Amino acid sequence: MTSSIDRLKSLAKGRETELLTTLGSIPVELLDGRGHPCPKCGGTDRFSLIDAAAGAVLCRKCFSKGNGDWLSAVAWHQGVSLVDAIRLAAEHLKSPPPLPM
Repeated sequence: MTSSIDRLKSLAKGRETELLTTLGSIPVELLDGRGHPCPKCGGTDRFSLIDAAAGAVLCRKCFSKGNGDWLSAVAWHQGVSLVDAIRLAAEHLKSPPPLPM
């Protein structure tokens, strides 16, 4: 399954911001690398994009652990499992979902 997820991430390369906004419903204006209110908990100046190439975001209150890349950010912000985020991404990227799912 790891190679299938690697393939999915390869398809997503360069589209991380698009995936955060379309799949994760994170407003694009919050993805400039500066501090913003968190779109989930609303805390002032605690949310930011910390690695644009990975699509990694951070909220110092509600998303400070397990926030490795755009897939985990989509799962967190949408309140779905990582498996569901992978399915959403596969569908959006027109890729077969990694197996087994």
